[in-house]
Amino acid sequence: MFVDIPNHLATWLILFIFFALASRGLGTLGEVLRSTGMFLLEKALGPAIDFAEGKPGSAARTWIVLSSLWLFVAVCFTFLGIWVGHDQYALISLSGWGYNPSSSTLIAAGTAVGLYGSVAMAVIGASFHVLPSLCGTPGGLPSERNGTLVAAPWTLGVIILFIAAHNPDPFGIDITLAAITVMGLAYSAIAVNLLIAFANRTQSPREPGWLLILAIVAGPVSVLVEVLMGDTNPIAEPWLVLKLYGAPFFLWSVSALALYSAALGSRSPLWSRTLSGTVLMGLVITTSAYQSLDGGLFSSLITQNASIPDVSDSSRMFGTFLVALSLAPMLALSANIIATIRTSGKSPEITNGMAILVASSFSLVILWFLNYSFRSPSFAGFQTYEPLLETVELMTMWLFMIPMSMGIVLHLYPTITNRTLPAPERTRQGYWMFVTAVSAGLLCILISESILLSVTEIDIEATSSLAERFAVIGSVLFYGAVVAVTLHTLNIVRGLFHGKILQNTSQSSRRIESYTITSSTSIRSVLAAGADVETVLVPASDTDVPGAPTEL
Repeated sequence: MFVDIPNHLATWLILFIFFALASRGLGTLGEVLRSTGMFLLEKALGPAIDFAEGKPGSAARTWIVLSSLWLFVAVCFTFLGIWVGHDQYALISLSGWGYNPSSSTLIAAGTAVGLYGSVAMAVIGASFHVLPSLCGTPGGLPSERNGTLVAAPWTLGVIILFIAAHNPDPFGIDITLAAITVMGLAYSAIAVNLLIAFANRTQSPREPGWLLILAIVAGPVSVLVEVLMGDTNPIAEPWLVLKLYGAPFFLWSVSALALYSAALGSRSPLWSRTLSGTVLMGLVITTSAYQSLDGGLFSSLITQNASIPDVSDSSRMFGTFLVALSLAPMLALSANIIATIRTSGKSPEITNGMAILVASSFSLVILWFLNYSFRSPSFAGFQTYEPLLETVELMTMWLFMIPMSMGIVLHLYPTITNRTLPAPERTRQGYWMFVTAVSAGLLCILISESILLSVTEIDIEATSSLAERFAVIGSVLFYGAVVAVTLHTLNIVRGLFHGKILQNTSQSSRRIESYTITSSTSIRSVLAAGADVETVLVPASDTDVPGAPTEL
């Protein structure tokens, strides 16, 4: 069965065992695994590893720059798909070259590139920097050269997915499986690299770090459990890739990186560790049902000839309960990010991605209700309204997934590249244009689809001019997202050459040696000022030395 309660319980049990063992360390076994992993990452590749750069941060820089380039491709094809939806002859001039795609084809191509090219590469690149930082891993990422090198096969897999969205079998064979295989090989190297960084840790990674490492291992664990307990073949059942590239990889990792960026960008600790724990446990327990009941956004890797197994009534009820329960970690994630940024004592800066994280956190709860409302009929086995559901999925990607990844990239960009963004004003303009264009444009598309659905339900043969007008307005507004992403991509690429080089200062240089307390204050205010565990707290009365000027 596609959803099986014992499979879910087995997955949770394995993740809990991994958490317990990783907390205590693996001892001699860990040393053997580390040496074997480093051999596979570098020496086993032979001369190929010499083609990659091994400087600190080179792997993360490569992945986030490629993610920005893929974001531009994704927004262009999504815009074309929305426009062709109401003007099917918009690309008629390209038919002479043999290219005459439909609206659904263009949107599917944009979605595949946006998820697996933009969001996934941004998440992987940020993880290469964030996880070693959270774990205090000496030397950072264990193999920068391997991290840089595997960006090539992942990019090749995204290109094949892009082609498969237009024609899945151009040579008489399904090329989607080729994309899955190439990306799977790259993913295995990524997972080994991050696991070694986690094994070499010198400190506890806290909740964001644990959620990030669980996001990396949850996919392979789910596939392994399904194969061992479900009597399935990963090659014969392509829907299994949802377990690998589904909710754990995207949602958990984006949430972990957003929490890290919010805390570091606001220079204050997370507002509530209780909410962080709720996010960690809640996402692990509840969101695993997302990819089981319905692939949703992540189903673009499923081949056309693949048949998804049926879902039993008991499993469907169990999964529906988990999906409804997932509102709790969503609220906790949104509240923790917003409260952390807002309680830092300053307004969130757009140029470092904080404002984008706040806007995405607000939209997260709204999008959860929209997804649950439009997707719950399919959970219960009833008919769904596919056009509305597809628009809601677009809103989920363009109002939460992509903005979150953009905010994470903007925040980590100076640290990873050692350069500032060359045009902060361009970042500010792009932010406001992107949020306005995507939210207003997709809302108009949703209204247009709702009107068409109402007209169809009451059996009116005439087309609705109001629905067509809303579709035109929505596509015109969404063009603003193309301009905004263009500004964002140019800013990211130009920063590699024209950004101001940052001084090589460590985090400890921002630490203050002493902090004078003149009145009652909170620990949060002291930490926000740059204090750490070594900072000396000096009462104001101790500074009153006889004969000396009074300190103000």
